[in-house]
Amino acid sequence: NSQFQEASKEFSKLDSNAQRDYDLANSYYKSNDYDKAIDLYKNINSSSKDLEFKKLHNLGNAYAKKEDFQNAINSYEEALKIQNDPKTKENLELVKKIVNDKKEQNNNQQNEQKQENKNQQSQNSKAENKESKKEESKASNENSYEEEKWLKQIENQKTNSLLKKMDSQNASPYQNNKPW
Repeated sequence: NSQFQEASKEFSKLDSNAQRDYDLANSYYKSNDYDKAIDLYKNINSSSKDLEFKKLHNLGNAYAKKEDFQNAINSYEEALKIQNDPKTKENLELVKKIVNDKKEQNNNQQNEQKQENKNQQSQNSKAENKESKKEESKASNENSYEEEKWLKQIENQKTNSLLKKMDSQNASPYQNNKPW
């Protein structure tokens, strides 16, 4: 790692040209200074297709290391337009897989969150129903208490004599046939 840092110091002393900047960017990349490497890779202008391809491939690698996957995909795709390279294709597919896996993971987390929210709403609804039933039960108990109170009052009242069954002196011969 320290050798790459020394190399980057030496490269920076040289006059600026595409190859020197590419080598310096590689030194930054290998010393894990991806921001500097990306800046240099982006500013390299070369008429050499080989150097342009290498620059884009390594730029994609630097973006991937920084987890800037969309820029990594773009860089790899641009590099593949210049040269059909199996390593670049492999890197591109790997980054695309990571992006898809993250999307699936996010979707799963969102679905889990939605399910948790539904469960929470259901629990809240059940709690509200229990509370409502308690209130109804309380009101019902109060009504029941009132009803019992009135029934006791009615029982305790003296029965009016007009409502009592009275024996009549003029009993009808059909009286025994009546159901009441």
